[in-house]
Amino acid sequence: MWETFWPDVLVAVIGAALGAVLTVLIAAITYVISVRRQELRSLNDLIDDLHHRRAFDTGPGLIPGARASEDYARANRSVISARNEIRQARRGVRFNAKLREPLKRMTQACNEYLDAAEWEPDAYALHVVELRAALMDDIRRIAAARRGVRALEPGGGASR
Repeated sequence: MWETFWPDVLVAVIGAALGAVLTVLIAAITYVISVRRQELRSLNDLIDDLHHRRAFDTGPGLIPGARASEDYARANRSVISARNEIRQARRGVRFNAKLREPLKRMTQACNEYLDAAEWEPDAYALHVVELRAALMDDIRRIAAARRGVRALEPGGGASR
């Protein structure tokens, strides 16, 4: 019995240490997979939301007296809501510049639209077209940087 005591202790210690290391490794891998799935879901949800927004489904043109119209107000509310969704998606993305920078630019594009629409309300439809193009460029960048992200055009799936 005493002849195998130290080898048995050594085997038990190595087994316990190896088991602990494997447990931590499995937990870390599970965490990384979970974060990546959440990131993918967050990005696809954002792009799907933008894809179905009617505010982005407009043609260019000047609209005299637009500031008083409900469409102008609705478009601005939709862009503000989209900007908030973009910020939320950015919070759900790891610190990866290839994903975070396009989201940052998308937020900036929404801010630029809101400023331009405030200064030139009659040209808000033109600014919506510019915003849609800027968002689409960044959506393509995100889709190129992250496998599994669908590149859908903002407003392209809107139902009238």
